[in-house]
Amino acid sequence: MLKRLRVKNFALIEKLDLQFSPEFNIFTGETGAGKSIILGALNLLFGDRASSEIFREGEEELFVEGNFGIPGQDEDLLIRREMYRGGRSYVFINDKQVTLHTLKETTSHLAEIMGQHQHQNMLNPANHVDILDRFGNLEGCADRFKKLFDEWKSLKADIEKLVNTRRELLHRADYLKFQLSEIESAKLGINEEEELIQERKILKNAATLKELSSTIYSILYDDDNSVYERVNQCRDYFNRLKEIDINLPVKHEDVENLAIITEELGKAA
Repeated sequence: MLKRLRVKNFALIEKLDLQFSPEFNIFTGETGAGKSIILGALNLLFGDRASSEIFREGEEELFVEGNFGIPGQDEDLLIRREMYRGGRSYVFINDKQVTLHTLKETTSHLAEIMGQHQHQNMLNPANHVDILDRFGNLEGCADRFKKLFDEWKSLKADIEKLVNTRRELLHRADYLKFQLSEIESAKLGINEEEELIQERKILKNAATLKELSSTIYSILYDDDNSVYERVNQCRDYFNRLKEIDINLPVKHEDVENLAIITEELGKAA
């Protein structure tokens, strides 16, 4: 319950100190008498953002302070906002500086300001359960239920995570089993990878191999002045030498083998 409101240099108010009774309090007056200014000061106390227009003309600072009685508490809750032209603003709760966010959280349940045709929280279905809990003094039960419900949601999320992990592991196991079956059905040899790499290399260079083989064949066997022809000439010269000198160090079989090897190389290429 708001017990006291102090305002200084706010809009048209130079200084105001209002004491509220614990009973029903009513402000009356003609339009422009200042009722809405007091509500504006309360809104500022509950966390509304301010602009330079709320300062009393000619003043550089303002403050709004409220004393609130809290049921079950011996001491009042003291809330104060201090503002200065240029943007500086301070919030204090029980003389301790806090953030605007903390102010809004603290004052969210202290009071509800409603105007004509303004949407009321009590008409919001989202607040009906909370209203019933407070009416039946069930806040403690509601807090315990919320705690247990949050724990249940956490455990449910953990179970779903475990189920998803198990599903992924089973899927992975099936995939690995399929890959193993494919590898076994391929019946790969020990050195098959090296052989396949070599075969790929041969196929990739087939044109080069054909060209080189043709060139070697021509040089060794097919040209008019091929190695095979020259070896045969050498063999004839050797035979003539042998008729003259039978003690030549070169054997007849070596010359014959040279001719045979040259022919085989040419045909192999």
